[in-house]
Amino acid sequence: AASALVDASPVRAALGSTGLDATLLIDALVRISHLVVDHPQIAELDINPLIVSRTGCTVTDAKVAIRPTTYVVTPLRQLS
Repeated sequence: AASALVDASPVRAALGSTGLDATLLIDALVRISHLVVDHPQIAELDINPLIVSRTGCTVTDAKVAIRPTTYVVTPLRQLS
C-alpha cells in the first residue's frame, strides 16, 4: 500500500530525478504506520517535513496528538 501511494504521487519522479531511492521513503511510511497501529492512543500524527537522503529519512518536525485516556481505579487487594 505504501509503495502504491508513492507510485501514484509525483514524489516517485522527484526522488528519481535526484537519484534518491524511493524505497527509503516507503520504508519510513511503513514504519510510521506500524507506530500508529501499535499505539492506538495516537489520535493525530503530523510529520512535516520528512527529509529523504541517500542514507535514510529524517523527521525534523512532528506533532503528535494523544487521545485522552480514562483510567479505572481499582481498590487494592488486602493481604491477610
